[in-house]
Amino acid sequence: MQNVYYTPEQLEKVKQVALSIYKDVMALCEKHGIRQMAAYGTLLGAVRHSGFIPWDDDIDLIMLREDYDRFIEIAPESLKEKYEVQSMERTDGYVLNFAKVIKKGTLFVEESYQDRRYPTGIFIDIFVMEKVSPDEGACVKNMRKAKKWMQLAYLCEYSAPPLPSHMNVAMKTALLAACRILHPILRICGITAKRCRKAYLKLATAYQKADGIYMEYSDRHAENTIVEYGDLFPLQPHAFEDTVMYLPNHAEKILRNFYGDYMTLPPPEERRAHAPVRICFGEDE
Repeated sequence: MQNVYYTPEQLEKVKQVALSIYKDVMALCEKHGIRQMAAYGTLLGAVRHSGFIPWDDDIDLIMLREDYDRFIEIAPESLKEKYEVQSMERTDGYVLNFAKVIKKGTLFVEESYQDRRYPTGIFIDIFVMEKVSPDEGACVKNMRKAKKWMQLAYLCEYSAPPLPSHMNVAMKTALLAACRILHPILRICGITAKRCRKAYLKLATAYQKADGIYMEYSDRHAENTIVEYGDLFPLQPHAFEDTVMYLPNHAEKILRNFYGDYMTLPPPEERRAHAPVRICFGEDE
């Protein structure tokens, strides 16, 4: 266990653990007909590098709501020998609107997650695509309302929620002070994380009968994740490290909408991984 940023050896080891988690998740999904595909940095890495972005350290997958719900129903029991599946539906104190599959016996603590009441090991993320209104204005408005409920859920559980990395120190200091004041007030008023999650899900799933337009709500720029069904399906197999990963049908369009010129490498100072403050590989060390 070390209180340092990654050494090159640690980074490579984290990648290999994440890749092994992915392979087991993919096998489970294929067995049960659950559709999943690469998202965010993993999608970018698959297209640009046929594997991990060199400085990246995790794997991001995404599913439609119906596949995600099926995964959350099946995976905790099916994967319990090696993994813990964390989600707001099942994990006490967990307030993210996407799931994590954690390798048991590992430890991976990010600086902004040191006070969490649930285990934080080496993981992969499972995001969920929600159907949204075909009216982009209504879609964004609904998303913003939903995200406010998730922010309240954070404040109900924790007095110091993680804040966006782009904020300056003065803004972060002021917001953290406000959060510490609001945290006990919410409890006094009887506003619980469970109530906030319920309100979030009601808004996020309000358009399940709408046409096939989707958005992933968790990102700061969620409006840039809006896609049509045909952008996602049929899935396209693609090489990723020593295995195969499924990509959205129009991966380049999705990457361009989200990242812009995604084939150009960012400057060195922007090449960041999660950089845990504590990491342990468990039995493999």
